[in-house]
Amino acid sequence: MTLNMEVRLLARLGRADEAARRRVELLAAADVILRATPDVPFVRRTAATHRAAALVERARAGDVPDLGRQADDLLAADPQSAGMRYNVACALAAGSRHAHPFDRDRWAARAVGLLAGLLDGPFYRGPTDAPHVDADPDLDPLRDRPDFRAFRAELGKRFPPAAPPPRPKPET
Repeated sequence: MTLNMEVRLLARLGRADEAARRRVELLAAADVILRATPDVPFVRRTAATHRAAALVERARAGDVPDLGRQADDLLAADPQSAGMRYNVACALAAGSRHAHPFDRDRWAARAVGLLAGLLDGPFYRGPTDAPHVDADPDLDPLRDRPDFRAFRAELGKRFPPAAPPPRPKPET
């Protein structure tokens, strides 16, 4: 089991303190690997993915003093990754719950902008589809915003829910 999977499992089991400790270990290991092989794209993307997961966790917990800068750093580390943009949007949205009013609106607007920017690609055809967006609790602070409602309406137009599979005909 990779360390990142272990961190997720510990968090799901309600062992947040242990998950946080292991997350620190994971990021330290990623830093060592990144220093040793900085030019390997896989290593950069993997380290950025781990940092994004950690950023979302910290934002959920209200640890947001430098959330904007960290979001910028992650987006710069992997600018082509739709998953990174979605995760950064989740961190900004979750962090907006705990932010100063000035940052709250700025982060929420930026989160919606990142989400809307993914409409032009295939991202919402995958596992992060409209039902996922509707159920993602990190996005709850955005749901009453007019810009989020407009994004959600456009998401529904561009990526309508798949039709349910046909029901089998009853045997006669």
